[in-house]
Amino acid sequence: MKQLSLDLPLPEGWKYILRASFTTTTGWKVFAKNYGLKAFRIPVKIKSDPKQEPDSK
Repeated sequence: MKQLSLDLPLPEGWKYILRASFTTTTGWKVFAKNYGLKAFRIPVKIKSDPKQEPDSK
């Protein structure tokens, strides 16, 4: 059975990071290769950099 792709758009201010593994809150290390993947796509919120924001003074 082939897995279907579900490409949902990311909201403004979010981006994907790619990781070959991650650690769960219980301490287990999960590897993407065990699931037939090269990497996991993890959505993260982008920090707003105060240096790049225009001054409103």
